[in-house]
Amino acid sequence: MARRLQQMMEDVREQRDHLTIWLSPDLKKTLYVHWKTNGGFKRRRLTNRANRDISQVVEVCG
Repeated sequence: MARRLQQMMEDVREQRDHLTIWLSPDLKKTLYVHWKTNGGFKRRRLTNRANRDISQVVEVCG
């Protein structure tokens, strides 16, 4: 369940609008502003994404 929510929020962040009709436009705008202006969020997101990619490679190769 958590992974699905994470994927849905990633779709919103990457502005895949055809996948995010379930989210109100006002909330989307608020999230976009937060994601663009919050430096801490950007760093954590990039770190988490890199760690997730590394763990997937280890699972496949390990």
